[in-house]
Amino acid sequence: MQKSFRSRRTASKQLHCAGSRHGIISAWSVYGLLICGLCTALVVNYLWLSAVRHDALRCAEAAALAAGSELLSDDLLRSTQTALEQEWRLDRSKLAAVQMSKRYHQISHVPLLRMDDVSYQSTQAEPVQTESQQLSQTVANRIAVPDRVMVSYGGWTANGEPRHKAGMFLPGLTGVREASIGMHATASIQNCVIGFRPSMVSRIPMIPLAIPDSPDGSDKTSWTWLIEQGHGRDDYSWVEDSQSVTRGPDGIPEIELELQLSANVSGLSRLIPIQLNSATDGSVSLCRCIETGIGINDLDAQQGNSLQFPYQSRQVTLQQQDLSPVADSLARLIGQAAVFCLIDGTATMEPESGNYENQARDNETGDIIKLQRPVAARVVYVGQRSKDTVDVVLQPCVLISATAMMAPQNSVARNRYVYQVSLAY
Repeated sequence: MQKSFRSRRTASKQLHCAGSRHGIISAWSVYGLLICGLCTALVVNYLWLSAVRHDALRCAEAAALAAGSELLSDDLLRSTQTALEQEWRLDRSKLAAVQMSKRYHQISHVPLLRMDDVSYQSTQAEPVQTESQQLSQTVANRIAVPDRVMVSYGGWTANGEPRHKAGMFLPGLTGVREASIGMHATASIQNCVIGFRPSMVSRIPMIPLAIPDSPDGSDKTSWTWLIEQGHGRDDYSWVEDSQSVTRGPDGIPEIELELQLSANVSGLSRLIPIQLNSATDGSVSLCRCIETGIGINDLDAQQGNSLQFPYQSRQVTLQQQDLSPVADSLARLIGQAAVFCLIDGTATMEPESGNYENQARDNETGDIIKLQRPVAARVVYVGQRSKDTVDVVLQPCVLISATAMMAPQNSVARNRYVYQVSLAY
């Protein structure tokens, strides 16, 4: 009897200990599951936030490029500018950045940018200026273009909270519902052009026609006098919305030039066909280059496949059968922005001017000429006056080119016409 009681008590103790151990194991299991769930939530939220920040960086970069490109429009070349127009240009640039963020917002979880998330920076140093640019400063109020455009997903509000926050994927397990994005991007705007270099996928938007110029503006038919000093006629307008050329003034002067069959014609009001590569037939490739631009194969004889100023080129002598095809090729480009090159035309003036140097005689025979600097213009009118003469009217414009080669800021003269917008890291 006593043994039976003892055995029953021993069995009861064993059952009690087993129940206690089962309780302890169950509690640790719950703790382990909670820790595993917390770690999983932390990892998932980290990956989620990294993805949002990556999208935000891509959005900020695209917005900075869009804002920088929107700053560069043809109205920079108008002879008069007001502070209100500059303010409107900056607002238009900021709006382009906001519109870009809306596109990213539709396909990702990137927050929308605001206009005050876009800022600008300008260099304080005075840029190098050419003689013609110094002259043109006296007759027109030139608007300075910022050197950098900065777009930020960072900063803080007046309440001390992040300006841009991203919601967590699993906020309940970690207790953290939002986190700051803190991503930034900067676009650099450069216009210290020293040359052009095409690539396998990008051609130089250049028309191989040189424009004789008077660098000091003394000749009233020169590019410097008519365009950069604002004395040219204003008969045509480029309408950005409809991408068309219309009759009527728009505040940007034009220059009238002649493309003539004879290479012996002197004066500045003319276009000179040029051949960039002596290994090709200039008369055959001229029309192709006018319509498609300058490719890497057109400069394969040059070091680095590049065109750097001043550039030695050869004049092309057109035949009677070449003039109409060239005029047709130019007519197809009406309204398109393209690069033209200026040469020093003072060496090719009339013989009675007393400035008729050896270089002029070389030019007349189709020999080497020197391209001094690039400008950008739109062909707004093409008309064949006679079998030997084609009239061409050009209006200057602002051109953004990825093929442009830039020098460090303020090391060379800035170009009013050709810009490059790229990300700055």
